[in-house]
Amino acid sequence: MAFTKMNINRLGIIMLAVLIILSGTGCTAKKSANSAKPKTKSVQNKKAINPVTKKISDEVLKVKGVSKATVLVHNKDVVVGIDVKKGEPATSVEENVRYRVEGSKPGYFVHVTSDKKIHERIKKLNTKTTGKNPVKTLGNDVGVIIQDIGKTIRAPFQ
Repeated sequence: MAFTKMNINRLGIIMLAVLIILSGTGCTAKKSANSAKPKTKSVQNKKAINPVTKKISDEVLKVKGVSKATVLVHNKDVVVGIDVKKGEPATSVEENVRYRVEGSKPGYFVHVTSDKKIHERIKKLNTKTTGKNPVKTLGNDVGVIIQDIGKTIRAPFQ
């Protein structure tokens, strides 16, 4: 059987039609397999994570004695709230966090606290700033938190 130009064109069209049908079938099978899985959304996907904040958070969590951490970055100020593991000296862990952050991100002013009330405020502010409508008074709020961290540091000496 000799292939003519017309036979080759028909063969090409048939092959193209078969490929389209097969590719459509594969997509349908994949969708049905995925639809059986429960749909979960990561909180991280909803938040706009600043790369600087992410790097600092990773560094803080590497410090021995830190169980949880919340990081806020505003301009050149880094505010870190930490939960210290039981049995670890809070002051020492705070200092280690400060040194670690200063070493990984020179040029930033690092403020660290393990005070539970201040850490809760940092968490709330962090939640507000990572939503769709960031807080317009972020600078003021961060400034107040920094002042409160300073007060808790000075309190034993007064």
